[in-house]
Parts: sequence; structure tokens; C-alpha cells
Amino acid sequence: MANVVLFDFDNTLVKTRSVREIRESLEYDLLTPETMAQVAPYRPVPEVIRELKERGVLLGIVSNAGRGYIERILAHLEMRDDFDVVVTYSDVKRAGKEPKPAPDGILLALERLGEDPGPHVLYVGDEYIDIVAAYNAGVLPVVPTWASRETVSTAPAATLSSRNLIDYFDDPSDFRFFAERAAEHQSIDFHRSATYFLPLDLSGNVITVSEQLRILCLGRYYSQKAVVTATLHEAHALSQDIARKESIPQFELQPYWVDVVLHVLRRAPEYLFQNEHPFDLVTVIPGKASGHPRLENFLCRVQQAAGPEFVGVSFDASLLRYVADALKQKTLSADQRAEEAKRALQLAEGAAERIRGQHILVIDDVVTTGSTIARAIDLLETAGAASVTGLAFAKTVSVQQDDKSCPRCTRPMRIRRNQADGTHFWGCSGYFEEEEDERCAYTEDMHPKFCGVCNRPMVRRTNKRYGNRFWGCTGYNQTPSCNHTEDIQ
Repeated sequence: MANVVLFDFDNTLVKTRSVREIRESLEYDLLTPETMAQVAPYRPVPEVIRELKERGVLLGIVSNAGRGYIERILAHLEMRDDFDVVVTYSDVKRAGKEPKPAPDGILLALERLGEDPGPHVLYVGDEYIDIVAAYNAGVLPVVPTWASRETVSTAPAATLSSRNLIDYFDDPSDFRFFAERAAEHQSIDFHRSATYFLPLDLSGNVITVSEQLRILCLGRYYSQKAVVTATLHEAHALSQDIARKESIPQFELQPYWVDVVLHVLRRAPEYLFQNEHPFDLVTVIPGKASGHPRLENFLCRVQQAAGPEFVGVSFDASLLRYVADALKQKTLSADQRAEEAKRALQLAEGAAERIRGQHILVIDDVVTTGSTIARAIDLLETAGAASVTGLAFAKTVSVQQDDKSCPRCTRPMRIRRNQADGTHFWGCSGYFEEEEDERCAYTEDMHPKFCGVCNRPMVRRTNKRYGNRFWGCTGYNQTPSCNHTEDIQ
């Protein structure tokens, strides 16, 4: 159960666009009743604060604005006593720390509240840096639907209205993404009062305006390219399920995903079309010519599992195709992905007749930039579809990773995944050099562990006789020696 809610300040709690220039100029003496005439809390905020305080929830503000700016506005609005802690840019820099997207402000607020980070803490903010700061701090990032109308590129733990935020404390599981809960249970047989999803636009960005909704996203996939998301990945069932496609050549989607799609086919028309009509046609993003037809096979399984209630729905994996020389998206930038999707993903010959006038659901497993599914939607709409909605099981969550260089050869280090146990580690990018004499196999544990006997670093080792993995002290061949070992939990 969450017991701490921290808020960003500008355009999350309070409408402050009219005094933006004063904030940026640092001339806080210009904040007068006259200049603050248009400054006001968002309409639902007083009720949210009142109800959360009645439930005993600790409330705070963590902002990159200066203390003088925030204190003047809070005093003007008579809101200072509503918060148990206020941490500003001034406090963070005075403590020798960094502002958002660094986690320091959130961690400083929790320290002053006497609380540790964890899933019992929500951080509510309207910008990318708020979401990244929350992930870095180890708390749950939440985007408020009552505030900013801007999109955000990184997936939060939730997008909540004011009523949702209050109700969250009655049953937090209700507001967890549907596919993430299904992955934990390996089925959809769990209590739910709603099918909670992440609303995305055609660019794969998270939105708070329903008119921009084009993609229903049912969960998150934690990237393995940064320490914070790779750490979350290791304990996240949906990310683990999705990652298997990288290590299993003939990977097939898990059985519970079939039930997830059938559930969406039942429930989504009520939300999207007010039950005026169902989906007529379901298709998928196809595999490339050189790849495994993972989603095509999956759609066949969905069709086989569909009962009489879906008798009017067609399942057709042959509407779209990739050109023969289509590139892999994984190594491309966002702009390159968009250009490649436009070039390589095409309408299949003769597909237009099956598309015209149909309400279509197009499925992809993971959305990163949204370029592929956006291209598919555009192709289907251009061919005359009555409506096209995207469905993705997850959106990639990635945060900026500080550069790390190999101490042996100075080449960049990368987060890599141990295929044996699924854990992550730092590995030198020189490991992949074609010439053997230029390779560098240097590695480091992503989460340093220190010996409980001598405090020297410990590393993972393999028992050559039995094959089991264990922690071993690096002091075993040093002076003085230390042979301390521990089981890997």
C-alpha cells in the first residue's frame, strides 16, 4: 500500500505558465498578487490533497524550481501547510546533489520524511524528467491526466485521473497494466474491476487526451541498456517473457497472450466505439523475410481459440508485408526507424479489398518509437479501413545511461545479459571485435557486491565440478587471502 505521494510543482499541482518568465529570470520579487492573478491549483488538486491527507498519506513536493519561487506561490495560494516536505532546486544544490532527472531530489524528500524508496511511494509529474527521476529513485512514476496536455515519451507506472489517484489506495492492483498482471499469473484469471492500459498516440508517446488515442498498450518492457531499467527487467515478468524472443530463434508468444487479445476484443469496443460496432478484422505486424513469423503464428492461435462470440471477426495475417531487404529496427535511431518503416513495410498485393470499410485491430508485441505500428495504421487507413486501432503488449521503458568506459581498453561498456541465469552485467563492447587480438572480454557486475569478511569485491563464479554459480571473494588469490563464498540468491 502506498503511503507517500510526492508531486512535481509547475503544471502538475499548479497552473504556472503565466509566471514562467519570472521563474526563468530568478527575479522572484516580481511574484506579486497581480502577477500571480492567473496562478491557481488545478481544479481537482484541493480534493486530492484533502482526501489523501485524511487517509494518512504523507505528501510532498519535489521540483527543479527555486525555493523562493515555490514558497511565494504556496503562500499566495495558502497551500504551504498541505505538504509534509518541500524539496526545491535550491535544497538539492545545497546538499551537493543534482536536480531531475537525477533521483536526488526525490531521495532527499524521502530522507526528510523518514521513508525509504519503493513501490509504496508515488511521484506524480507531467514531464519526461519526472518519470526518469522516479525510475532512478526506485519509486512509481505517475502521469496526472488532470494537468499537462503534453505527451511524454517514456512509459510511467500509471496515468491517473484525480479520482483514480484517490481510489488507487483502495486497490493498487486495479491500476496495474493488464499484460503485466497477466504475465505474473501466466493467465488472465485474476480479480480486476477494469482493464487498465497505457494510452499512446501514433508516435508511441503517452497521452492524457482521449482524442489522440491510437494505440492500446497493455504494459511496459524494461530496456536492458541502462542499469536502472535492466535491474527492473530482472524482476519484471512481462519483460522477461518478451526478452525470450532474443534468445530463442523459434520463439512463440506465451499462451496467456491469446487470452489477453480475446479479452481486448470483448472489452475494447465498449471503450472505443461505445459498443456501436465490434472489430471486424484483426491483423499483425508481419515478420521480416529472414525472420520467424512469430506474430503470424500467434494470430492463428488466437483464431483457433476464438469462440462463437467472435464469429463475425476475421483474422488475417497477410494484409501487410516487408520488402526483402528490410533492416532490423533494433540498431536504428528514432528518425531512421520511421524512414525504414515507411520504406520497408508495405500493403500486401490484393489486400485492399479485404480492408475497405473494416474496423481493424493491428497487433504488435512491443512499441518503442511507434514508427512501425504507425506505418501499419497509415497503410490500412489509406486502403479504406473504417477505423484502425493499434494494440501492443508493451512499450519500451528506457532512461538515459551515463557513459562508462572499459578500464582495460577504454572502449564503451554496455549492459549485457547472462543467458544462463537472466542477470545483467557490464561488458566491454570490444568483446564483439572480429579480430581476435583486438577483442576485450572485460566484465563487471552491474550491482557491486562486497565480501562480508574482508570487504573486497565479490564476483560470480562457476563450480567446475557441479556447474552451480556462486559468489566468490576476489581476495582468494591475494595477500592476505580470503576464500569467502556465498550462494547466489
